Order: sequence, then structure tokens, then C-alpha cells
Amino acid sequence: MPLDIFAIHPSRTRQKWIVRSLALLIALLAAARDATPQQPQAPSQSAPRNSIAALRKRGLDIVLVIDGTGSMNLILDDIRTGMPGLMNSLHRIVPIARVGIIVFGNKREKMSIQPLTLSPQKLTTFLDSIRAMGGGEWEEDTFGACQAAIEKSDWKPDAIKMVILVGDSPPHKEDFSPLLAIVRKFKDNNGAFNTVDVAAEEHERFEREYYLKHPEKAPTFSPLPEFYRQASPAYKVMAAAGGGEMRELSRDVSVDRAIFQLVSAKLPPKVEAPPQIPGGRPEDYVLPIAQSPALAASGSHR
Repeated sequence: MPLDIFAIHPSRTRQKWIVRSLALLIALLAAARDATPQQPQAPSQSAPRNSIAALRKRGLDIVLVIDGTGSMNLILDDIRTGMPGLMNSLHRIVPIARVGIIVFGNKREKMSIQPLTLSPQKLTTFLDSIRAMGGGEWEEDTFGACQAAIEKSDWKPDAIKMVILVGDSPPHKEDFSPLLAIVRKFKDNNGAFNTVDVAAEEHERFEREYYLKHPEKAPTFSPLPEFYRQASPAYKVMAAAGGGEMRELSRDVSVDRAIFQLVSAKLPPKVEAPPQIPGGRPEDYVLPIAQSPALAASGSHR
């Protein structure tokens, strides 16, 4: 006859059996849970602040500060031609990217300003209305134009902010220290100040255009006048002070491409910091220097 395990001490034996059964069941469930592959955690819905996704929400604001004197005619034509393509490239990365433009001459001439806008058409219309200014001085009102760009632009608070100076002449000597001060302040407020020196390429193109119009003359290409060479060290110092870069225009790189390269260098993913720019000391900026005698005799093309 089978033994009834509950017959001897029915109450106590039943309790022990239930407890042991429950303990065994818990152990089996724990073992099954440990053997089940764990599902990967879903990524956080909030994108890192320096990602493209975050940038598309934060925005990208760029103000181009362009020397609009007579020597810049060919460069201004390039910017007009390249602006629709530049805006298309920027909007493919950041659909809410805005661009503004300030065109300046000497201190006696009024600046032309196109506020920050999403519209390529507004920028094109503005550039079509620009006519080269008289200039007449080899130093232009770079300080006034950069100050207007930094302090008067309608920057979005959280956007990546950039100023890009495009020109061929240094600022006035007395303006250089104040200019560096506002550029450094702009950097400290999460802005980046960049420069594009067009002097060498502009000079070469000017002479090529001249001889194309006068085929009867034998081409004799002159070196870059000494006063134009002052732009490069000044632009390097300004870009270094503003946490940006300087680019020199060349036959292989159009001005709109140079601008886009400067913007791209500040966009995520950011693998490494931009390279250090040599000659980033104010004392490397030497002024004044006499105007080229040859150009003085023939008339500068400014």
C-alpha cells in the first residue's frame, strides 16, 4: 500500500512540501530568465548636442562680410553666380540654415546689408543690386562691417553662428586691436570668425582679364603688390582670434566652395579640432607700407 506522505503529520508535512515546491519553481524561473537573450536597450531619443540631428533643430546662421570695392568685381560676380548652389548645399545639411550679407567699402561709404534669411532668392536679388564702391583707400572699413555683423545680426540663440570675411585688404591699423577684441568676444559667445583672402587670385585674374581684352599687348604678369600682401597675415590673426580658419582663394577653389569648406569644418561629426593657423600674433601684422610705385603710376585697380 503506497505511503501517504501527509498521514503522519498532515499539516506540517504539507506546508514543507509547498514551501519546497515554491522554492524549486522560483529557482527554475530564475534559470530560465538568465538563459533568455537580453534585448538591446533602445537608444536615447535625445540626440547629442553636436550631432547633425541636433544641429537641424538648433540652426545654422552665417553672415558673409564682403569687401565691395572696385577691385572685388570679379569676386562679387563669383559670389552672385555661386550663391544658389551654396544655399542648396547648406540646406541639404541644415534645412533651416540662414545666410546674411554685409557689403562694405571705406569709412565714408554706406554699407549694404541683407539680414539673415532662409531665402536664396532674397540673397540673389540683394547681390544683383550691389555695385562696386569707389574704394580709393587700400585699407577698408573692415572693423565697421565686422562689428555690424557680430553685434547687429539677428542670431538665433542656440544656432551655430559664423562670420566669414571675404576681401583683399587689411583693416585700418588703428582698428585692428578693437577688431580683435570683438572677434574674441564673438568666439567666447559660441561664434566662429573665418576669413577668405582673395588678393592673390583676384590680382592674377585681373591681369588675365586685362590681356584677354588687349590681345595686341604681350602679357607681362606682375607680382602681387606689397600692400595686398598685408591682407594675409591680418586675416590669419583675425581667424585665429575668432576660433576659425583662413582660406586663400586659388584657381582651383571658387569663393563659394571656400565658404562651404569653412562652414563644413565647424559642422559635426567633429573628428578633430581645426588645424592651428600659423602667425596668429598681432605683432605679425605689420603696417603701414607704401603703395606699389607701379600701380601708383598706372592707377590701382581698386
